[in-house]
Amino acid sequence: MCLTIDLQRLLEEKYGKTVANHSKNPFFMSNELDIETKAFAKMQRLTLLQPDYIKVKGDYKNIPKGLIWLCWHGFPKEYLSTDLDISRLVVLEMRNNSLKHVWHNSKECIIFGCEKLTEVEDVIKLEPIENFEVEQIESLFDMNSIRSIELHIYNYITDTNKVTTPQVFYNSSITSCFVFGSEVPILFEYRSKGSQIYFSLSQNPSEKVSWLNLCIVYSLASQEIFEFLPSVHIVNETKQLTWFYFSSFIGIPKSNSNIILWLIHWPVKDYQMENGDLVSCKLLSSGLDIKEFGVTYVSEKKVIREDDS
Repeated sequence: MCLTIDLQRLLEEKYGKTVANHSKNPFFMSNELDIETKAFAKMQRLTLLQPDYIKVKGDYKNIPKGLIWLCWHGFPKEYLSTDLDISRLVVLEMRNNSLKHVWHNSKECIIFGCEKLTEVEDVIKLEPIENFEVEQIESLFDMNSIRSIELHIYNYITDTNKVTTPQVFYNSSITSCFVFGSEVPILFEYRSKGSQIYFSLSQNPSEKVSWLNLCIVYSLASQEIFEFLPSVHIVNETKQLTWFYFSSFIGIPKSNSNIILWLIHWPVKDYQMENGDLVSCKLLSSGLDIKEFGVTYVSEKKVIREDDS
């Protein structure tokens, strides 16, 4: 069952005159028309809903729980109500909206057009670069110069491209950011030309690797960058174990001559990595020319229990 609300017809009935194209009409852009959510209460078989430029009033629990497609251009709020059940939602399309936060209780959902979206709960989150391992960033770059630059960032989740100052991108427990640069900073212990690097972990039995810091230097090769999510793979070559990170964001160089550094902070404390293991890191992507790959890892002292000594 599908419901599309014809706002142009409703406004004509309400105001008694013909309404022009909604994209430029103040009625649409200011969400003049309100609809009570009770109107949806008896539509429990509804699976497709398109209430474009409509402001709803009332309890969102009245909106059917079986929605698989929701197109709501001009959504007026910054948050989706927690009462709105999107557990079965497959596509969420919300262009020309104020949405910044989505409560994510859907296992797999495609989100289109949310230019201002900064958080999908338990999936992604964006914050200013000052919140990203500040000491590490300050040791690598001049923070004042970083704050003043602007980058083009493409969001694969919402299929949007925006210009912004450097941001921190949280994908689950992994954090990353993009800045301009030309080479891997000297503080990265291991470096290699190209998209893959190999290194061996310390032989010190009293230490445990807690996280990896990666730096990928790249430029733009083609427009295929928008077609596939870039993925970073960590492989324990000794134990033949692999972990993946699919990034929901990518920094876009303005031209083929511009170079960007992609910094990734990846917790690995719970991974099966032991002293002396051979490890590799690799970036798989389309449309990027990978110049250099840098890695450094941080270890913590193992906690030795009395019964282990």
